[in-house]
Amino acid sequence: MERYVYHNLIGGLLLSGLLFLLACQQGVQPPSISVKGEVHGKGPAGNLVAPDTLSLTHDPALAPLPPRVAYHAATGIAGVDSLVLQATASTGLPFQEDFFLLNLSHEIEPGIGTVTDAPGWVRNHVGNLAIIPIRKDDITLPRNRFSAFNSTTPQWAGATWLARVENNDREIPWIISENAPNSFPLPLSQTLVAPPSGESSDRFDLQTLVTMFLANIAGDVTAAVMDMDLPVVSANANNHRVYVVPHVPFEATATPGFGLIYSVDVNVQLGVQIGRMTVYVPISFHFSRTGGTNYEIAVDPLSSISAGWANSDRVLVEYGGLIPPNVAEDVRAGVLETFVDFELPELPVATITSPDSTVTPVMTPFEDALALILSLVAPNSSTVPADYNIIALPEVRATLSGPISNLAVQMPFVTIAVVPAGGSVVAGTTVDASGRVTITAPIDSATFRITRLEPVVTVNRFKLVFLE
Repeated sequence: MERYVYHNLIGGLLLSGLLFLLACQQGVQPPSISVKGEVHGKGPAGNLVAPDTLSLTHDPALAPLPPRVAYHAATGIAGVDSLVLQATASTGLPFQEDFFLLNLSHEIEPGIGTVTDAPGWVRNHVGNLAIIPIRKDDITLPRNRFSAFNSTTPQWAGATWLARVENNDREIPWIISENAPNSFPLPLSQTLVAPPSGESSDRFDLQTLVTMFLANIAGDVTAAVMDMDLPVVSANANNHRVYVVPHVPFEATATPGFGLIYSVDVNVQLGVQIGRMTVYVPISFHFSRTGGTNYEIAVDPLSSISAGWANSDRVLVEYGGLIPPNVAEDVRAGVLETFVDFELPELPVATITSPDSTVTPVMTPFEDALALILSLVAPNSSTVPADYNIIALPEVRATLSGPISNLAVQMPFVTIAVVPAGGSVVAGTTVDASGRVTITAPIDSATFRITRLEPVVTVNRFKLVFLE
């Protein structure tokens, strides 16, 4: 027993001495860390290629401050087999932060026709999402590796991100309950989003934002496909879905943001089904500093400020079967026309009470309302710094057994009926117990259009992080 106590005493003194020497050393060294993320794999010909590499440095002494996110839109690696994330150098005490390496990959599908003005962009931003973190909290340089990719089907490595996330960075989670602090209710008539089970109204969160775009767009696109005057064939739309793109810079000004990609399947018939098209429409939210604690937000390609927008060019139609190219081109043109006419919904961010106690909502343009709602749900107590950035991360901190998808939500189909006015038909928006939303709106004085949106299913949950 005495020998055991003696050895423990000696061990404790040695450890204390080591920590003291380390503290002395770190006391004269300012904190800094450099991190490297790599995507490993093979080239298009099956040949070995150099890894695609992204790097970040956190050093408060540098001017200007280093960026918080590194992003490659494509890697050129056709057979990804591993991701590696490691700290390459560090001084001083560790920062309270994590680094995340994210990569999207997808199977290579030969024989698929495409119509787009930006080849490859959508396919590099939709697919299987792998994420690995590291955190420096001791004297060693941390390293992490992920290799659980599909080994039987080659995966093309698409977009890759390396992000630095501090402990106190603000977040908008996937779900905010009605009893949460700073929760902000939004009406069904604007969001078309059913409240969570057991709650009286939907509170703004990232799920609301993503689902609101899915619901508002799905109805318009379904109607547009039904109304298309396609040569010889007919078409219908189903399997509406939205993917989350973690980070998308606005190339014209390098303004940071994140993205959504709306997608829908269009079945083409000539008596019987002759093929299927899949349409992808990128939408991105870009955040500009205002000099204060909040942001200005612009939505590409739906904003009234449209100079330099890139997402219209990125709209993609994939087609197969017996579908001729001109039909795919007509569908893409029709979708683009739908989005030219699409109006972002105004949102109520305040109310006015009249002398007779009538409460009237103050409707605000979508982008201004979104910026205000974000500031209310996740208040910022300080000025937005020059090195700010934006990223949407999956709630899953790390993919262990295999990649997840960046598919966030999906809706199986939308039904549309035109009925005569009169009787029990009344304009309005309702939701039933299953989450199905019904919108009844007049077309003219004699007819109404009834649009039924099937319940939305969440596939993967994300959170929006303000890197400040």
